[in-house]
Amino acid sequence: MKKLPPDQQLEVVNSRVTIMPSSKAGGDNYWNTEQMIAQLRNAIKIANFVFPNTVVHWVFDNSSCHDSMPEDALCVTKMNVGAGGKQPKMRDTVIPANNPFGHGGKPQSLCFPDHLPDDHPHKKDEGQPKGMKIILAERGYTAASLGKRLIGDCGQCKARRARKVQPDPNEKHNSDDESAESEGEDESSEPVDCCMRRILSLQDDFAKQKCLLQMVVEEAGHICHFLPKFHPELNAIEYYWGWVKRYFRERTNGNSSHARKLLDEALDACPLPTIRRFFRRARRYLSVYELGATGINAEYAVKKYKSHRGVSQKDLDAAVEEREAKAAALRRL
Repeated sequence: MKKLPPDQQLEVVNSRVTIMPSSKAGGDNYWNTEQMIAQLRNAIKIANFVFPNTVVHWVFDNSSCHDSMPEDALCVTKMNVGAGGKQPKMRDTVIPANNPFGHGGKPQSLCFPDHLPDDHPHKKDEGQPKGMKIILAERGYTAASLGKRLIGDCGQCKARRARKVQPDPNEKHNSDDESAESEGEDESSEPVDCCMRRILSLQDDFAKQKCLLQMVVEEAGHICHFLPKFHPELNAIEYYWGWVKRYFRERTNGNSSHARKLLDEALDACPLPTIRRFFRRARRYLSVYELGATGINAEYAVKKYKSHRGVSQKDLDAAVEEREAKAAALRRL
């Protein structure tokens, strides 16, 4: 980097961040959104330097930190029915083109101007968020247009959110149970205009609000991908972390200073061919899922054809037939 002109030199040449959080003096802070975005911006600068004029595909697993929204994001769960109060100031937006009342394409501010006429009904709310009722009214959703009185949050929506309560971090949970609870909700049959919060949550601009991480990646001209929840077998990142943790456990001596050095060593030790095999394994699982296989049949096919990049329908049929034959033979013993 020293040979480059000053304006082309990178301030950070390795985006890796290693932390050891502690409440004691001198300890690192716990990982948060601010640290994550700073790390990502450094990684993007490095990628742009190493791969100039290239669109990079950034792959992330699902976590609460990765799903963090900007401070001014369109988030209906943080809104009040009326104006003002304890609700965040959200960015301006454009009313979706599919608005049924002819307002599509119009710009909309979700906050009142800083200065309003003295006779304005919301003079006291200058500069404050408008709230759901006014925002929906500006989009044409009123009691008159819908033919019924609108409430802020109906009991049905409250009950649905209650079924998705976050688990206690101090308790052990089965990932399959969490998957069934969160993915088992079918909202396609739910009413779309039962309350203000439901109507607004289904508006395109609110429903398609991007997380901060995705916005940073796309602003740099790259593409952002999120791996599916509750499917570590489709996640090459998980395979890599498993390899690193095993390497670390086999060599650690319990000393904290040694642990920090050993972690960097473990992260660098995984060979590139091994990392590529992790991605091929994830791709094999994806290929059998695309063919409709699940459970033990999918596992058997992936292991049987581990030298393949993907599993074909012919391979899958042969694997299922072989597994069933073996199972029948065992039952006869």
